[in-house]
Amino acid sequence: MNGCAIWLIYTQGYQILTLILAPPMALVLWRLYRDPLQGGRLTWTNGAWTLECKGLQRAIDVGKRSIALPWVIYVSYRDIAMGTDGHIWLYADSLSPQARRRLRVRLTLQQ
Repeated sequence: MNGCAIWLIYTQGYQILTLILAPPMALVLWRLYRDPLQGGRLTWTNGAWTLECKGLQRAIDVGKRSIALPWVIYVSYRDIAMGTDGHIWLYADSLSPQARRRLRVRLTLQQ
């Protein structure tokens, strides 16, 4: 789809705009390829965050860069066992209003 959009911009006579947009689009597509979207479950149990993804359950440490806005929650985390960083995007329609409210409160208290 993105390739089609850039091609349409090119065929409409905007070759310079195409040259400007091509590098950022390539970077975004490469990042999406490298870090595909996956389903998972984020839970708060006994004072610790846990991320369950692909059947694995990992303890994580939520980072200070996490942001809770009304329409999206961005959770930055570090996997405690592996030491790798990651992030989660939770949109307003991906969880119930009660769960979203609890997560926003928990993230605010943790800051």
